[in-house]
Amino acid sequence: MKYLIILTSLIPAAHAAITVNLPGNTTHAEWSDINSTNHPAPPFPGFFNFTDPWPNGIAANAGSDGAASLNKLAGGGFPSSTSIYSFTAPGTFELSQSSPAAGIATVVWQIDHSVAFLVNPVLNYNGGNQALAADFTSSEAGDFSGNGPTGPFTTTLDAYQWDLSGVAGPITDYQIVWTGGEHQSIFTMGLDEGDSFAQVIPEPSTLLLSLGGLLLCLRRRR
Repeated sequence: MKYLIILTSLIPAAHAAITVNLPGNTTHAEWSDINSTNHPAPPFPGFFNFTDPWPNGIAANAGSDGAASLNKLAGGGFPSSTSIYSFTAPGTFELSQSSPAAGIATVVWQIDHSVAFLVNPVLNYNGGNQALAADFTSSEAGDFSGNGPTGPFTTTLDAYQWDLSGVAGPITDYQIVWTGGEHQSIFTMGLDEGDSFAQVIPEPSTLLLSLGGLLLCLRRRR
């Protein structure tokens, strides 16, 4: 019961979803409010069975791309009152895209999470196991803060960009796979695709840190 009380005290700060501006034809997806209100137990696991498999992936709740899905492959991770929370077991997650943008040349993925430990994600495509590391990365302060099982926390906003313009032949599907740490919470994610490559991660100031700022290639959606 102690941890249940702590979990319900995770309070997000004011948040605005992230949007990435890429040239050419693009798609965009956002995951926010990924919590027990929208994904209750059952059928999703709860605090007492947090390592159980998920019944299905979680689709994006905003943006133009409805084909991408967040799922847990192994370990800890369940929808808590405010986030996807891993409690005392690291969780391995997959963001899968079954219908990429035609002629896809770049992917940008951003994740706002607590606990600074995040194994660098890899990208696989066309059913393979290429384990491509991101070509460009950035890490900045995130949008959330609160009190968790290990004490007060603030979140980290990590951004990753893959240059897929050199891949021969069409990309028919891809998966981004990563492992988080114990007591990690995932609050929001963003996924952007484009058929023309342009480096947007990092920029001179990389990611936007407040609602009052604006960068060349990254902005907050109002």
